[in-house]
Amino acid sequence: MSVFDEQRTTIHYQFMRSDAHAAETIMLLHGNGLNSSHWGSLTADLNREYHLLLIDLKAGSEESISWDLLCEELSAVTTQLGLTSIHIISHAFGGSLGIAFAGRNSQLVKSLILISIVVFYPSTEWNQIVDEYQNAIKRFGFQEVIHREVLPYLTLLGEDDERVKSIKQSYDEMDERAYNKLFTLQMLDRPIEEARSLECPVLLLAGERDQLYLPMLQSITTSYFKMGSFLIVPNSANAVFIDQPQLSAQWMRDFIRKAADAKQTQVPKPKSSMTSYLPSLVQTSLLPALETLSYPQQHVLKLSLLHTFQVHINGIPVTEGWNKRYAKNIIAYLAMHPSCTREELCECLFPLLPRSIALNNVKVYLGHLKKLLLLPTGASLLQSSHGQIFLDAKIECDLQAYLAAVKSLSHSEDSAGKYASAQELLQTIGTAGLNSGINDPWFADCKREMEDLLVRLSNWCASWDSNSKA
Repeated sequence: MSVFDEQRTTIHYQFMRSDAHAAETIMLLHGNGLNSSHWGSLTADLNREYHLLLIDLKAGSEESISWDLLCEELSAVTTQLGLTSIHIISHAFGGSLGIAFAGRNSQLVKSLILISIVVFYPSTEWNQIVDEYQNAIKRFGFQEVIHREVLPYLTLLGEDDERVKSIKQSYDEMDERAYNKLFTLQMLDRPIEEARSLECPVLLLAGERDQLYLPMLQSITTSYFKMGSFLIVPNSANAVFIDQPQLSAQWMRDFIRKAADAKQTQVPKPKSSMTSYLPSLVQTSLLPALETLSYPQQHVLKLSLLHTFQVHINGIPVTEGWNKRYAKNIIAYLAMHPSCTREELCECLFPLLPRSIALNNVKVYLGHLKKLLLLPTGASLLQSSHGQIFLDAKIECDLQAYLAAVKSLSHSEDSAGKYASAQELLQTIGTAGLNSGINDPWFADCKREMEDLLVRLSNWCASWDSNSKA
């Protein structure tokens, strides 16, 4: 890894030469918290045809950091290497830096690829958002916030994948002050004017299942560029180059080749007045709908009740506190019932207690559960409104899904398909039955209902198997 200036540690770089004849150069700019190693197999794929300039961004000892400072150091690197033209591939924060750099170096940058970047946002108080985010970091810790609000949404890979472990390690080693500098710069000093001034072709790539930067908002961002285009990468989250490295590399190569051809044969057409007006038009017409969006769109609460009791919030396990104050019992009831009143909880949990004592117990127990379901922002998934108590999340409960599947199967008229599906369902439950440690009457009723359904399903399977062999 070459270091540009040992006295100023904002930019580190590595230059990878290609064996290809007359190879052009691509500069790669990574996202905040990541590093150049996370481009993974994409670099080897692109390096067969292009020289690669891998940049590592490190907010150094400067009290403040700016696009001007970063762009000056990038310019010094390209000058030192004698580069007269480059293409840029960038991700997230690196995308904002790519726009800022291209706007200041229009003669140098031939094309720009932006992965998972949003320049357009709904009209919101961004200072307040940044303050809340940084307050969450102070309250819960930098790593806890990153682990809950960023890591689960970067890629579709499982947490045991080595690439995900590498990303987690990078965030764990990231200096909190450095991360906050880059985050604040990206959020509060968005390079919108530079985006509008760019004359080079620009490609925005969005992950089909990106919940950090919604594809819809990224498509709107395309309208800021005179020569902008937009593609959605299937079966990928935010880091499309990790989820779909081969497809991403193919689309990038195709775009760069076309950009080179267009630069030689065409003069960019001036942007129509309608297109120039589009961003403000979209903001005006879509603002009410867009302002209801959040990042991610909806929190996911995963609850396991079939066998071992487990709770995950946005993919992060919550392991402590469930054997206290009926927390396990209440969350199980709320997962199986979309909403309920305090009185209903009293009936289910404390049917023999006087109502006043039961209500006081429920109040204390709900307060405990609310703390267990806190998010890094300080909000809780446990909510109440107009006397109704509910979980403000997408609930994925294995017991609920299993019961629905068994009930649906009992009405199936496709005997062969029903038999195959029934065998899978019966194997899933096994012989142990429900073993989540919940003994409330409502849960006992649920167990009996499921057992009755499974007995009937098992008897049907035995009968169908016998008839099919006759």
